[in-house]
Amino acid sequence: MWLGALLFSFLLLVVSYSIFISQVFSSPGKLFHLVTGNISIISLMSLSFISFLPLLFPHIIYGKVAVKGINKDEVKIYDTTLEALPNKKTVELFNKIDSYFINKEPYLEPHFTLPQLARKMEVPIHHLQKAFKEVGKTTFVKYKTRHKVQWAKNALVNPLFKNDTIDAVGMYSGFNSKSQFYAAFRKFEKMTPREYSLKNK
Repeated sequence: MWLGALLFSFLLLVVSYSIFISQVFSSPGKLFHLVTGNISIISLMSLSFISFLPLLFPHIIYGKVAVKGINKDEVKIYDTTLEALPNKKTVELFNKIDSYFINKEPYLEPHFTLPQLARKMEVPIHHLQKAFKEVGKTTFVKYKTRHKVQWAKNALVNPLFKNDTIDAVGMYSGFNSKSQFYAAFRKFEKMTPREYSLKNK
């Protein structure tokens, strides 16, 4: 559309300017009347329109392509396909972290930190962060908390802990306080530890 308008404006400008020049040479004495006449006005309007085209069609300058007929879901799918896939080493590192958490249960230590995990994995901290983000789609804190909650869920229905209080189970699972335990449990399970315990007994 904008290209057609541009071509038409150029054509109009060339034609009107040609007529104006021919009239100036044929009647030099009428220069004032020619300058203020219809032909010069048309030329000026064409020139103005060409100047304002970038404002009417900004993608002429910025190169923005208007995509029609694609709904929001299709756009989301398209955007997802453009995301860079995690490389092999990042996937291997995340699998190594997963095995370490399952076998060694370091999250049961209330003050277990990302630098400690980095030392255990023998990699820089930013490599861990990349693995959690790109492969696990999470963060270290969320990943650690999810394991704590899962451990607490298993303990709440395990006969070995039948004589322990729910608050004690929360402390065993690595939470620093009762309030932190209840908040995390509710966030992940949409119920309190007590409700979960009653539901599964």
